Parts: sequence; structure tokens; C-alpha cells
Amino acid sequence: MSKKLTLIALGLFAASTLLIAPRPSQAAATFATVSTLAGTTQQQGTTDGIGAAARFYVPEDLALSADGTFALVSDTGNGTIRKIDLATAQVATIAGTPGQFDQVDGIGLAARFFDPSGITLSQDGSVALIADACTVRKLVVATGAVTTIAGRWPSGSNGGSCTTSDGVGDAARFSNVWDVALSADGKIAVTSDVSHVIRKIDMATGQVTTLAGLANQPGGTDGVGASARFFSPQGVALTPDGTTVLVADTTNQAIRKIDLATGQVTTLAGVADPLMGACLDGTGAAARFSGPSGLAMTNDGRTALVVEYACERVRMIDVASGKVTTLAGLLTNLPGTDGPGPVAGFDFPFGIAVSPDGRLALVADTTSDTIRRIDISRLPYSVNLPFMLQ
Repeated sequence: MSKKLTLIALGLFAASTLLIAPRPSQAAATFATVSTLAGTTQQQGTTDGIGAAARFYVPEDLALSADGTFALVSDTGNGTIRKIDLATAQVATIAGTPGQFDQVDGIGLAARFFDPSGITLSQDGSVALIADACTVRKLVVATGAVTTIAGRWPSGSNGGSCTTSDGVGDAARFSNVWDVALSADGKIAVTSDVSHVIRKIDMATGQVTTLAGLANQPGGTDGVGASARFFSPQGVALTPDGTTVLVADTTNQAIRKIDLATGQVTTLAGVADPLMGACLDGTGAAARFSGPSGLAMTNDGRTALVVEYACERVRMIDVASGKVTTLAGLLTNLPGTDGPGPVAGFDFPFGIAVSPDGRLALVADTTSDTIRRIDISRLPYSVNLPFMLQ
């Protein structure tokens, strides 16, 4: 099954099993305002431009520079990487050519991507890593130079013959890479794979190893290394100290945690079971997700943001306690609606990025074909106002 068909199937399954939570009635200390940074709702295209004049086609993920000056977008449907200047909302294509799908290394528009999805930036913003079907690609932001650092695209294949095996550089194999995260020191990258595993890449040597899970063996079991099980994991994020990986275990409707040193896998929030999909806030196993996909962490490692395509909302997780709250969006809201968190509407959002201080998040609102901005304020006390989030 192709990745796009897989997304649709997962979305339909999640939507058929979810339970919608009532609108929050309690006060909270976090306030979110959602706006549209670039693109126009459900107006597909390839056009570079400023803000609403720009066009995207099924953008699946994005990355935000640590200094907050720019973002990179995996414009999946176009097969390109786009750059957004956050001060001006100017959108420019920096790698790939729209509609030209392949896996060819090159500079700028001469490079080709087959299915760019997850994307991450180095701490200094100079280099991006991109999950591209059976490979992990590297992009030098200043020059647009694209190279393949791990995996290999089978010549003449549509991806169906991609397999999963460890190895160095192009000797490693990926079935279909969903997402990629890079440690703050740039030494380690982690990836999620449609074959139900989490992989680790040593950036100095190119060595790819399987950190947790067993290829083609789906499940929800906690455990160490190969004894743990995942079910179509998508989003991955590394804590700033590089010790822990968070995983959006998408079909399992849960957020999992991996100790990078030991490979120990535990469930941080939700219940790792495909039948437990719902849109409910709570702590640990009392929380419920439906289609958790994108995942990002603040620089202090205390807070994770998760975007759910079936619930069409952004959730906030306290990493220490596993407490889950809704930051923005409700399934019943009109897609593309800007405004305070509870009235904002998303349309099958897949990717999310957050600034180091946690005050700004960007969302790849995939089916809406837009990039959304969330400005986040943390108040020093709780107040009882209808626009505050629990």
C-alpha cells in the first residue's frame, strides 16, 4: 500500500473509533492563538509568494530554526522543500522541482524527492534531514545541496520493494521513513518507519541500527529493544539532552518513550491499542489520542506538543507527569478557522514544530494546504475564562 493510501486508511480507522471530548469548561494557565502563516485554505499549488499568496500541496511536516527566523516545509504533494521567512511570511522553494518525483541528489531545483515527509533542522539551522520514502536525505540550507546519507532507492521501483535492515549508509534499508529527529549536538538521528521500528543513525559513521521494535511485527508491548512493539509510528522527537526519544505511535493511539542508552520502551500517555482511539485529555493511561502524528519538544525537555489528524487538534504533554491537555483545535470546528485555541479549526494536520522557549508552534495543516501559526502564552495563574484551555 502506498504511503498516501496508508494515511487515508489510518485516518478513516481512527475517525471510526474516536470519542470526542466535550469543550473544556475549566480554567487553565495556557492560552493559544492560531493564525494562518502561509497558504490559503484548500487552495493547492506550487506558487512561491508572501503569506496567503503562496500555495502548498499536502504539506506533511515542518521544522523551525532555533533562532525563530525561518521554517522549512516538506511540501509532500509537490515533492519539494520550501522555506518560510517568519518575519515576512515569504515562501521560497529551495530544493526539488514541483511534480518531478524521484530520488536524485543535486543542488536546489536539480534535486529530486519522491515522498518527502518528516523534516528536522540542526541546532544552528545550517542543515536539514528529510525522511524521503526509503532514504534519509541531507539538505544544506544555504546552498540547497541535497545528498542521501542513509538507505537507497531501488531503481525503477515505486517503493514497494523497500525493506528494513541495518547497515552503513546506502547499505542500510528502510521500508518507508515517516519522520526524523536530530540530537542537539548533531551526533545522532532517529527515525520512525512504516515497518513498525525506530532506527538510530550515527551521523559520524552513517551506521544505522534498530533502536526498538521488530521489523514487520506490529503491536503495543512495552519492553527493551526488539522485545518492544510499535504500530505504524510516525512522529519522533529527541529530548535536548539526547537521552530520550518520544514517539507518536500512530495506529496504537499513544505516545511512547524510549531510553536511548538502554532501548527501554514505556508508554507515556494513552493506551497502546488501536481500539482505544479517542479525543480525551487526562494523565498517562487516562488520556486518549486518535491519530497522533507530528511531535515536537521544547528546549527544556519539559513539554511536548502533539498534533492529531483524526482529532484535528494540538495537544500538550507534560513529559514528567504524562498529563495531556488540549492546546488548540476541536474536531467540530470549521477547518481553516483562525482564532483562540478552542475555536480554531484544522484539517487533517500532520506535522508540528515548536520554538525552544515554547512560545511559538507551527503546524503543517496537511489537507488544508496551509501552514498555521500558534502563539502560546503561559499565564502565572488559572482564571475562569471561556477561551482558556484545560
